[in-house]
Amino acid sequence: MPDEAKVGYGAPPISTRFQKGQSGNPAGRPKGSLGFRTALRRACEANGVTPSAFMTDSLADEIRKAQAGDEKARDRVLRWLEKYFPDDSGEME
Repeated sequence: MPDEAKVGYGAPPISTRFQKGQSGNPAGRPKGSLGFRTALRRACEANGVTPSAFMTDSLADEIRKAQAGDEKARDRVLRWLEKYFPDDSGEME
């Protein structure tokens, strides 16, 4: 067994290696399914809007809901502000 001697970091024993064509994550995402970014981009293109415009409009909707008294919307907006403007003094650039 000369190959067994080459066991180490990045070289597991032959008996435990994946067989050719066998996936390390058989229950993983199926081939051909879309990731989030691709799905978002396609949905935006189908509606004639850019992803950044879609996100801006969505944020504006959340702000309007928060101003109308929706507590969940307020919490989402506050989390977003804390994430992207952690040291903001309240002034716009």
